Amino acid sequence: VVDGDICDQQKLKEVFSENSIDAVIHFAGLKSVPDSIKKPADYFDNNVNGSITLLEIMKKFDCKTLIFSSSC
Repeated sequence: VVDGDICDQQKLKEVFSENSIDAVIHFAGLKSVPDSIKKPADYFDNNVNGSITLLEIMKKFDCKTLIFSSSC
């Protein structure tokens, strides 16, 4: 288990470099409707850009298994 920011590409690279990772469980999605209306850019950055960052790192390290929990 790694506690970090899904948007932190450097941290993700470090984690993947230091470990043999076969699968990722993605619990980093934000899901509050009222907050997403107040801060749509924050939600887009985390939920879309963060997920893209994670997927790019996974691809770079040939990790092909992702379990995504959008409401965690």
